[in-house]
Amino acid sequence: MTSSSRHNLISGNERMLQKDQGLIFIAVVSSRETLASRVKYVRQSWAAQSYPIIVVRYFVGDGIESKVELAQQAGMQDPSDLVIMSGLADNEYPPVYKNTRMLRYALHTMIQLEKDHIIWDFKYFMKVDDDTFVNTPALMAFLQNEEVLGNTQEPSIWGRRGYGLPEQRQDLRSAGIDRPYCMGGPGYIMTRDVLGRLATGVRGCVQNLRKSEYKGVLWHSDVIIGLCAKRLSGAYCKGNGNRTQGGSEKHNGSFIQITGRYQLSNILMYGDLQQIVALHPFKDGEQMFFLQNSLDRRRSIDTNGAQMKQY
Repeated sequence: MTSSSRHNLISGNERMLQKDQGLIFIAVVSSRETLASRVKYVRQSWAAQSYPIIVVRYFVGDGIESKVELAQQAGMQDPSDLVIMSGLADNEYPPVYKNTRMLRYALHTMIQLEKDHIIWDFKYFMKVDDDTFVNTPALMAFLQNEEVLGNTQEPSIWGRRGYGLPEQRQDLRSAGIDRPYCMGGPGYIMTRDVLGRLATGVRGCVQNLRKSEYKGVLWHSDVIIGLCAKRLSGAYCKGNGNRTQGGSEKHNGSFIQITGRYQLSNILMYGDLQQIVALHPFKDGEQMFFLQNSLDRRRSIDTNGAQMKQY
């Protein structure tokens, strides 16, 4: 089964599930330089999990190689899984235009997919970097959470809350960041309504912020998107909750930045993996395989244990 057919699997009862629950579109923002390495690991680990309501696409900037050539480098059998953002520098840093333009490309791709598959109905959008691991079972559980299900019609964003560096916070507040934004690394999820408003209005919002006297603290893609989302839709980041003594973050949907004592080994030992939606960063793709295998083993043990209790 190809990558495309895995992500786009539709049959029988799954059709009803999709129409009732709504699909989630995951945009993996990558680069031509890392497509053949990081994206290959993504596709062979968490993105290889088969869920009928998850659709994954990979976004890169402009360059010399064609879509077919790039898809082959990443091991993609279907080049349509790759979205090339024409006219956009692939190596921009910080990637403000790359991430804001991606929102427009993502919405266009979603609309086109809905035209091609009449029963498809995207209700959520998720953005992650190519070094982010998505725990797809936890993502599915998160989307079934009453808080999330109750907000499909309300402009909402979920992720790991960011407040800026302590020395920047006064300037950020003066620039309009009076609510937390979602940090770009671990990724964020937003309702379709927020994506739609951002896709149509973010260009003008970015142009205005580029002229701001606070551009020095604002010019990061997650800060820009957070401020523009608030201005255009009123939504701000609904975050993780509090850390626990065990080193995990307890919430119905955690987005974790692996730093300091929150290393992968500690997360696997102490973390509530059923609650962790995304982890970042994984500069070594082999760690993604290690985590995926660990999650698969734990789920197998839990399943076998539950079956044993029935006898």
